[in-house]
Amino acid sequence: MPIIKSIAEAREIYRLANGELPIDFAELDIDIPGEDDDGECVITKNWRYCIDVATTDAGRYNVPDENYYVISYYPPSEYAGEAVAGRFTCNPRAVSAAGAFPEKVCRSLGSEKFGSEYIVR
Repeated sequence: MPIIKSIAEAREIYRLANGELPIDFAELDIDIPGEDDDGECVITKNWRYCIDVATTDAGRYNVPDENYYVISYYPPSEYAGEAVAGRFTCNPRAVSAAGAFPEKVCRSLGSEKFGSEYIVR
């Protein structure tokens, strides 16, 4: 998660300096080697890192189908008082039944369930 944390920190620095959230990686002072997907995402060998204006949608396993997981960071400045504030979560996005690969990955990363997500330890 070092890259995810770096994205979250760069996003917060941008917000403090500009008074608004970034919508494109080019606005951040961070370089992630990979293919620029659409300005909002950078694709590396195994991950897709995205900027989300609601959270820092920090990455997802880059697979060709809809079975993937999302690891997000919830900045304390926007989620003060909520259980996820300042924490990472893992959200299994599997179209198959419970217990699929994404669900297993998220369960292994977190023990505390928060809605459909797991709070990462």
